[in-house]
Amino acid sequence: MMHVRRLDWLKLLALTLAMTLGLSACGHGGRITGTATYRERIALPPNAVFEARLEDVSRADAPAQVVNSVTIAGPGNPPISFTIPFTGKEIDRRHHYSVSGSIRVDDRLVMATDRASPVITQGMPNAVTLLLKAVPQTPPPGQDEVEKHVGPPLPDRFIGAHGLNLPATYEGILPCGDCPGTRWHLNLMPDQTFYLKMEYLERDGYLEDSGRWYIKTPENRLILSGRRGTATEGFAITGDTLGKLDAEGRPITAANLNFTLKRADDFTWFDVTNPMRGTFEPSREGGTFTDCLSGHSYPVAGNIQLLSAAAGGGAITLDVRARIIKPGGRPEAMLMPLEIVELHPGEGCEQHRAAAPLTETYWRLIELAGDPVRVMENRREPHIILHADGNRFAATMGCNQMGGTYKVVGDAITFSEVRSTLMACMGPVSELEARFKRWLSRTATWRLDGQTLTITAQDGATALFEAVYFD
Repeated sequence: MMHVRRLDWLKLLALTLAMTLGLSACGHGGRITGTATYRERIALPPNAVFEARLEDVSRADAPAQVVNSVTIAGPGNPPISFTIPFTGKEIDRRHHYSVSGSIRVDDRLVMATDRASPVITQGMPNAVTLLLKAVPQTPPPGQDEVEKHVGPPLPDRFIGAHGLNLPATYEGILPCGDCPGTRWHLNLMPDQTFYLKMEYLERDGYLEDSGRWYIKTPENRLILSGRRGTATEGFAITGDTLGKLDAEGRPITAANLNFTLKRADDFTWFDVTNPMRGTFEPSREGGTFTDCLSGHSYPVAGNIQLLSAAAGGGAITLDVRARIIKPGGRPEAMLMPLEIVELHPGEGCEQHRAAAPLTETYWRLIELAGDPVRVMENRREPHIILHADGNRFAATMGCNQMGGTYKVVGDAITFSEVRSTLMACMGPVSELEARFKRWLSRTATWRLDGQTLTITAQDGATALFEAVYFD
């Protein structure tokens, strides 16, 4: 009996001692020890700086809070040993803590951890081994990637050459092979993103999708490039309706069956949930997620820690399941991450589309003679299209329609036989139209850089165009 009681006493003493040591670690502080390494076979330059951070990662809806950090200048080759001290006042035993690491060269992030390394509380150790991974680098303009020119912001509503007044909601019930029909809700946004909700009638089930839309010229076909099998969805644009096309791009005709979506009187937003691949970049405000498919950047709304923990202080490309929302009537859509599906450290979006062809591309004018060109509310956006058939061109600055012929010889370009409709245009659109006509008569050379077209006049005045609505 005494032997059993002694064992019980020893167990109680051991438990008390463990609890005391645990409380002491948090009450009087301690330290995190660790090493950091990476798999890339490179030597760090002398100006490299390594940083390890002890972070409170308890809140799922906010960025990690840094408890303490340590930096090592010129850390040399891995493994890199480090120690992060902490005090008892800084640690709450109910919270979760993690260690992340990064390497910067001239303030440029080159390596970072892409996963959490829990420590201290909840039975976690006070020692870690960090694996750093290369962060994709953006080359300077003129090297591997052409500088991206961004025009003035688009207005809330405008009309493209395709005749769509954007943003727009299209609705309708389309035939279904094994059901009574599918109810479509399609939102087309000015920045060429689309959001789709398709509900099956008289049975459970629906499909939500998002992605990029474009207009295929000269057929003037609307194409949806989505993630859930809508990549081949095409529609013919006729006034306020979209007519469904078959896989060969021909109108679908069937007796007593309706294959059209009609524009709703009012634009109506709806949330969608999607699997998405994109690049998350943390910031003081929380961070942004840039969708690889559409190129659209979404502010992250809630559950930020899910992405920031994976990013480890830097940018990371990953697959997520997420919901695209507009909380509280905000003017811009936001992204609510739901779960991480797969990480792609060291990779980029690789969504850069091929260089736009000179002909049959919708070229939006964003700058004329050094002045930004604004798209005006409820008007057509200034643009030009160079048709391959007969070397004809079509253009507008938002009021009158212009056309004529053009000639390209090497890097030289000239426009001739320019004619225009004769509507009375007032204000800024009239001034822009007059300037564009004068510039058009003096054009001399052209240069194509990826998705940017620069046409220069004889006096050196340039017009800068960006490619949109092309396949």
